[in-house]
Amino acid sequence: MEIKYSREPVVGEVFEFSVVEYTGTAHIEILAANKVWQQRKCSDPPCHEKLAITADLRGQTLTISVIDDAGASAHIELFVVDYNSNRTTLAV
Repeated sequence: MEIKYSREPVVGEVFEFSVVEYTGTAHIEILAANKVWQQRKCSDPPCHEKLAITADLRGQTLTISVIDDAGASAHIELFVVDYNSNRTTLAV
């Protein structure tokens, strides 16, 4: 199983990712700042997901975890950037 994306999450944009090579249903959990933000299920491979990245996510880490019906899993962590901001925010 693999989580693929072409660009990091950016404030004010739609972040797109896909999950490939999974068995059955992919159970997706998305955390922002270590809190569950969204949960989704996808049973039609490949799974294409879109997330609106809002200003309140600026400087946060998004964690995307996926597990399928066979127990395979994948996990990525991505920093949310804001190219339109004059301030630098670091998640600690």
